[in-house]
Amino acid sequence: EEEWIYNQSFDYIHGRALVSCFRDPPSVIKSIFANLNPGGYFEFQDPIMPLRSIDGSLAGTSLDLFQKSCMEAAEKLGRPWTNGKNYGRWMREAGFVDVVEKSYYWATNGWVRGRQKKLQALWLNENLKEGLPAWGLSTLSRGLGWSRERIEVLIAAAREDLSNPNIHAYAESYVAY
Repeated sequence: EEEWIYNQSFDYIHGRALVSCFRDPPSVIKSIFANLNPGGYFEFQDPIMPLRSIDGSLAGTSLDLFQKSCMEAAEKLGRPWTNGKNYGRWMREAGFVDVVEKSYYWATNGWVRGRQKKLQALWLNENLKEGLPAWGLSTLSRGLGWSRERIEVLIAAAREDLSNPNIHAYAESYVAY
């Protein structure tokens, strides 16, 4: 969000999983537009939070408590996790034309049917398990004042939930370019 001080413009800028990185995503997108060469390309990929389930099996789990607590903390910190669906609109407002928006759904573990979808679920599962500390430690400690121990206990329980095939959760992945 700081002023861009690069000596040259870019042909391609890509952002992924930056869901809570910016206080003012529209201004970042305007800076990206201003720093692209004519005809340059910008792509933004982010999860749409919160995770959901097809049958309510996520409700009341540690994973659900973790994500909802993180979302509450991020909101208090001025970095909401719910900006993703606005990226296309903000891109158009910044001057981008022919903006394409797509959504994809990824299961969080092997409950889903189909070889390809199971493979995608495996990737997401590993990414989520590894990413929980990055999502939670700073966010929950600064946003809600939680202790490291409390956060780590919840992360461990959320990781167990991610591996539970009885929890039929999925993530929506959003792409705008």
